[in-house]
Amino acid sequence: QPIKYSKVEFHAWKYQDTPALWAYLYEVLADNYFCSTEIENLKTEGKINYQKDKKVLKYKKLQILTWLKGRLFKFKRTVNLNHSRIGINPFLNFISSLILFSLWLFLSFKLKLELIHFIISSLGLLFSLKFLYLYFKFKPKAASIIRKYTSRISFKTHLGLQAEIQKEIVSLLKAWIKEKNISKNKIVLFVDDIDRCSENKVIQVVDALRVMLENSEVSKRLLIIAALDERVLKMAIHFKYHNFLSE
Repeated sequence: QPIKYSKVEFHAWKYQDTPALWAYLYEVLADNYFCSTEIENLKTEGKINYQKDKKVLKYKKLQILTWLKGRLFKFKRTVNLNHSRIGINPFLNFISSLILFSLWLFLSFKLKLELIHFIISSLGLLFSLKFLYLYFKFKPKAASIIRKYTSRISFKTHLGLQAEIQKEIVSLLKAWIKEKNISKNKIVLFVDDIDRCSENKVIQVVDALRVMLENSEVSKRLLIIAALDERVLKMAIHFKYHNFLSE
């Protein structure tokens, strides 16, 4: 089966500072992730048909349909992306809490009293009060102790903005191309205008792209094609490593 390629254009010269470069790269990928070719084709088709027959009502209906489809597409993509970012557990916790709250809300006052009476009679009033007291008193300490023995130490929060953006790019690409579709779909990042960057920034841009591809989740989904004047690249290498090369 032929591979389907999604083309993304990235103009490297616009933001040459490393954090801004990573942020701009994420925004470019995200804009393309939320862009639907089908929706854009509908818009184009509507404009062409309107220019031909000048049917305003038909054009307005198509505009509304396109708007609704676009909203639904973006909603589905947003949910898919956030599922890739934070997982399903927070959503399940929210739903279970909402169900329990709803059940309690719709129970009659009599049933609520009977439920409270059943709990107290089963556990005993003093035991129930003591349990609630101990629960609220030691819950934070118990949770802290459990976390100390079951979680690993991490210093990811100190890695800076670049690491955070790179993490979000990985989540975005995983949402864009699922594991089962890696053999069928690829994203081609066409990097242009690197040679418009200053000599000391050319290597930074190339290094940023290389670092991104070192992540296996990225390299499985993303292909990078860079348009660069070979002479500019040689000058940039010489500019950065002139002391080493002179030796």
